[in-house]
Amino acid sequence: LQPVERILDLLDITFRRVCVSSASRLDLLLCSNICACLPRGSFRTFEQTNVLMALTENPSPSFWLLKSEPSDYSIVSMERDGQTVWDGVRNPLARKHLREMRVGDLCLFYHSSAGKRTGIAGVVKVDREAYPDPEDTKWAVVDVMHAETWQEIVTLDELKQHREGALVGMMLFKSSRLSVQPVSKGHFEYISRMLAWKQDDVLATTPSAAGNAVGGSDSNKKKRKFS
Repeated sequence: LQPVERILDLLDITFRRVCVSSASRLDLLLCSNICACLPRGSFRTFEQTNVLMALTENPSPSFWLLKSEPSDYSIVSMERDGQTVWDGVRNPLARKHLREMRVGDLCLFYHSSAGKRTGIAGVVKVDREAYPDPEDTKWAVVDVMHAETWQEIVTLDELKQHREGALVGMMLFKSSRLSVQPVSKGHFEYISRMLAWKQDDVLATTPSAAGNAVGGSDSNKKKRKFS
């Protein structure tokens, strides 16, 4: 086999082993490193997300969506900091969702109020479960750590194209102002595929382009005031 074909063959074998829970952590770390070296495109993006899911400390993670205005705190800021306190939540239902999070849960990082660039920009992972907000102990915060910065934003308009299909029932379409929302595993995986398809389209039309930068402010602000 050619080198790239051999890599894909090894990855396929390992992910089949993941499905029957026989892959070791070393196998998964190796695959993660291999995926990171592959050219941008659907295989790299989707399989990196699968590796991330398999490596999580929580064997059965839940999935969430966290909203932040990029002018306040973007995925670029999240990647720079590595870890942050997810604070500023002042809605009882959003607080309930924060309190339900467990270490290792995966969260879609959603850029809100960003015009046509409103949408999902990456993934973060819960690093510490809910504890009282130091500024007001009746509210809750969690700690999250950076997991992935997506090279393309999956926009709200693109997500809405699937609201009657693969993403039917997604809370984002029903409670658009809620800043912390549960996401089903199926929806999480489908959105990961949407990212892969979008990156493939970009590479097909502009093969030398680096893709649309996710962007967002690299502001030092960390306080968010959410509904």
